[in-house]
Amino acid sequence: MSQGSWTDALYNGTFTLHRLSPLHHPVAPPLFAQETLLAHSRRLKEALKGDILRGVRVDLHNQAESTAIGPLKRCHWRSLWSETTSQVDFPGIPGFEGIHIELEYRINTYTAFLLRSLATERPATLGETRLPLLLTRMPTTVRDVLLDYLTPTFDVRIEAMRLSSQFMENTLERLLEAARPHEAPNFEMQVKGVQLVLCFKAPIAPTLRNLTIDIRKEDVLAFLNRGKAMIWGQGNNGDRSGSGPFMCSIRGYIKDQTALDMNHGLITISRLACGGFVLAADGKVKLGTPVSQTVLVDETANSTPTHPLRETFVEQLLVKAQERLH
Repeated sequence: MSQGSWTDALYNGTFTLHRLSPLHHPVAPPLFAQETLLAHSRRLKEALKGDILRGVRVDLHNQAESTAIGPLKRCHWRSLWSETTSQVDFPGIPGFEGIHIELEYRINTYTAFLLRSLATERPATLGETRLPLLLTRMPTTVRDVLLDYLTPTFDVRIEAMRLSSQFMENTLERLLEAARPHEAPNFEMQVKGVQLVLCFKAPIAPTLRNLTIDIRKEDVLAFLNRGKAMIWGQGNNGDRSGSGPFMCSIRGYIKDQTALDMNHGLITISRLACGGFVLAADGKVKLGTPVSQTVLVDETANSTPTHPLRETFVEQLLVKAQERLH
């Protein structure tokens, strides 16, 4: 993921996740060409303003929700490029990271990202572009029109992404490692603590729906190191969950202190937060603003600022999105 200014639109907003099958389109001009994006901007704007979509008049502004958002002023599609790749030097796919759709209404501006993984992408055929992850921050009625536009236009299947407990745990472990636990002061500043919200299904706890567990930033590293010791066989209390070190440690601690077995099949994670990044089982995510760049400067790389937590977080979502659609 590049460090370009477009990433600012990702921060401090709650996004809804969808996964997409490959987008199909004419070979020329390519999907990321300016003329192609301008055409899609115009057509989507017509659909959102109540013109024709799939041969049917879609009058969004007759719906109650449209009163709150006001009239659509501008619809803009633009391509996203890796900072390390020049669109001039590489007129083809290399370096193309995705598409940003911005919808400017009288009161608010809404946004959508169709993102591509430069690290784990599968090969695509001619006339096909893989943008497996769709993030949207917009009202439901607006999002429905966007999805209805994308589906026939690109012959694409769209599926809401639900996030399993295992996926959220794996993402948390990767975020903690990306925060460089060997650099304790910086680690605490980036992690900002961890919050887990457990969800209990009726048979196990009829009167208890949720339980929130907060781990202070000062304690996260201790739990992480304890979990590594447990996994390495130093005091392993029999955890067989296959968890990473942090969650292995948390499971052991919760069981010791409360006798609550988090491995029980009727206990799931409904929400997880770490370092300003939030994951929810219903397919909602939030990306926090990165820690000050001065903290994240890598002195061995000519002091180039990096945002490893953000990059790790988005890459995890991309990997999840590339799973086979059901």
